[in-house]
Amino acid sequence: MGPSAEKTVLAPATIQTMLTLGQASLTGFFTLFAVSRGMENAGMFFAIQAMTMFATRIFTGKIADKKGTLRVVIPGLLCGIIGYLILIFVSSNDLLLLAGLFNGICVGMVQPALTAQAVKRAPAERRGAANATFFLGMDIANGAGGYLWGSIIDVSGYAPVFAGGALLLAAAMVLSMILLRKE
Repeated sequence: MGPSAEKTVLAPATIQTMLTLGQASLTGFFTLFAVSRGMENAGMFFAIQAMTMFATRIFTGKIADKKGTLRVVIPGLLCGIIGYLILIFVSSNDLLLLAGLFNGICVGMVQPALTAQAVKRAPAERRGAANATFFLGMDIANGAGGYLWGSIIDVSGYAPVFAGGALLLAAAMVLSMILLRKE
């Protein structure tokens, strides 16, 4: 019998998959979006996002360990929603960078908390399968997201894509409150 998915991680993996599906709109299309809005340095969005992700990860792991996963995931997802909403209405480079800041906080808080939760849930002998299950959802979301968001952009432009990202994160918040409330 071949390897199988680790069912104990399906809750955090599903939430992370939703986050990653939204993020696929940024990794795949953000530069084109910035150019379409006449913004010169789209790369600064990713620089701000990366620095914020790094800085956020330093302290939020301890918060999740002491106060619970939801205390990190919910505010993180809320920051992501704010970041997407800024992108819908962005009209300046400063707002673009602010969206990068909020997006970086989101990913920096949520992804490590959910990864840790996935590993904690799995039996010790299944932690490899847990990691594989968790990251499989991310890989699928990245691949499907490019197709999904690209199709929407072709028909409706960028605003519906970023609204879709915000809605995904709102749904992930509700799902988190249901599935992770015991943590």
